[in-house]
Amino acid sequence: MAERSEIRRGDLRLIDLAPGPWPDAVRGALEAVRLGRAPLFGETRRLPRSLLAAGFRRASFASGIELRARLPAEVSVTRAGGVADRGRLGHDAQNRLSERLARECENHAATALDEPRESWLPPDDVRREQWRIPSPLSGRMVAWVDIFENGSLYRSIPYWFRVSCQVPAFRLNTTVGEGETLGSPSVRSESVDLAALAPGERPVRVLRDAVARRTLAEGRLLLEEDIMAAPAVRKNSLVQLRVVSGSVELELTGTALTDGAIGEVIWVRSGLGGELLRIKVTDKDNGVAI
Repeated sequence: MAERSEIRRGDLRLIDLAPGPWPDAVRGALEAVRLGRAPLFGETRRLPRSLLAAGFRRASFASGIELRARLPAEVSVTRAGGVADRGRLGHDAQNRLSERLARECENHAATALDEPRESWLPPDDVRREQWRIPSPLSGRMVAWVDIFENGSLYRSIPYWFRVSCQVPAFRLNTTVGEGETLGSPSVRSESVDLAALAPGERPVRVLRDAVARRTLAEGRLLLEEDIMAAPAVRKNSLVQLRVVSGSVELELTGTALTDGAIGEVIWVRSGLGGELLRIKVTDKDNGVAI
């Protein structure tokens, strides 16, 4: 058995290292002895004499023929037929990550953290690639490519990047209390790096008809969890309401006794005799009696 051997398939068998010629019974027995996965393209695997000797003993038992071989201290195995990616995977990783960032960011950047490297891959006709970019968005992100050979996983390669993702945001100029309207001059607009925020923090990007969910301190970056929609009806505001009874429909004006969002039911004191009515809020300062 030679000290160096080059094989082509991904499954390393004893027959690959001792091709013969052999009788059919012996060839079949050597083919059945699996020595593990073949080395990756561009890499070398070293097999010790003890592993090879054990393989020949198994083949001898299976064939019923005593096999003797002169074995070196170890055999170096390489794999033929690979193709160099020439940096293509690293380029694809950056493009795919940039596509992901473009869906979330106004401005973005992705800088490779690793030196460009060349990978050896299975031939085109047996290779399939599958990309994965795990969440969440953060300052360091990875793009994984899973390489498959004839349907089986050949290897997974990570490509790491330093990421920035600029999005519009708002910061408080003053402390605001619970239920207070958020807008100028209590807030100012700015840009924030989404990748630098803690996981789960989502800055408010569009601020319209919103109030503070709780008391918020001056200088705080406004997050989605900090705000809620402003009530369509405010307490003590005038409300236009419709009262429908059979074929009769009246339009009245009343005073809201509580705040109410669209779809909520609140109490209103009508301007006609001060009667209390339950209404369903349908729009800004509008509702229908129920």
